[in-house]
Amino acid sequence: MKILSKNLVILTVAIIAAFTINFFVVQSWQKDAFETLLLTYSVNYGLTVLILIGFYFVAKNNAKQLGYTFLLSSFIKFGIFFVAIKPSLNMEGTLKSAAFAAFFIPYAICMIFEVVIAMKLLKEE
Repeated sequence: MKILSKNLVILTVAIIAAFTINFFVVQSWQKDAFETLLLTYSVNYGLTVLILIGFYFVAKNNAKQLGYTFLLSSFIKFGIFFVAIKPSLNMEGTLKSAAFAAFFIPYAICMIFEVVIAMKLLKEE
């Protein structure tokens, strides 16, 4: 649990910092980007927190299944983004680079944390 709580704090700080930087950069391209950025960052953060808690419980009960859990969670997370978030990124008048940044930056940060925590949990076993 120590690994999880420490890394959740680091993830929270990283997401807030990335959101702030991303907001000011995208705001220069598109003035109404706040809602889209908030949606992508909050959904990604929420899913990642749930996934990391799931990793902890899977590692505690059956660490051999952690790799499969990681693959399944990545597939589900990307599917949720494709179905729920992608329509909000395809708004009229948005720049493709701004929409890509709104999706990819939080996705990459959270994916890195998922990989690092999965590796740490596997190393403990």
